[in-house]
Amino acid sequence: MNGVIAGINLTYYAIPAAWVISIVPHFYAIRLFTKSSGKEFDNANPKDLLPSTKSNPLIPDQTKQKIARCESAAANGFENLPLFAAAVVASNVAKVPTRTTHLIVAGYLASRVIYNILYIRTDDPKKGAVRSVFYTVGAGFLFSLFIMAGRRTPYFVKL
Repeated sequence: MNGVIAGINLTYYAIPAAWVISIVPHFYAIRLFTKSSGKEFDNANPKDLLPSTKSNPLIPDQTKQKIARCESAAANGFENLPLFAAAVVASNVAKVPTRTTHLIVAGYLASRVIYNILYIRTDDPKKGAVRSVFYTVGAGFLFSLFIMAGRRTPYFVKL
């Protein structure tokens, strides 16, 4: 079976792992907000985090910018999650070799972790290009799964 080790398809576990990688920057933003503002996070109105951050005079500008980058990194992760899930499913349906799928999925997850770290820590626009490289690498991993799945799928299906 494709993607199976001891009866467990590890590639499908990568989808919730990608979700966790996407949500971690949001949790870090909440931590930065509560630590620097002295206020609790308003979980009843979670999307008010950025406006609350921007309007709070107690939060230093650098921290405000870092919170905004955290939220942007989280949003980017969630925007890419459907494409990742589709790539994982496509590779499994097309029976792309297990080792290949595992390596590409691991590479994608690693690229997302590095991307998040660079997004959150980099405030210099010139250094932001390095972050973009890791974004592109991650996209390349996803596209390679789709391409491999497409090459293994027959052109015509007999009805």
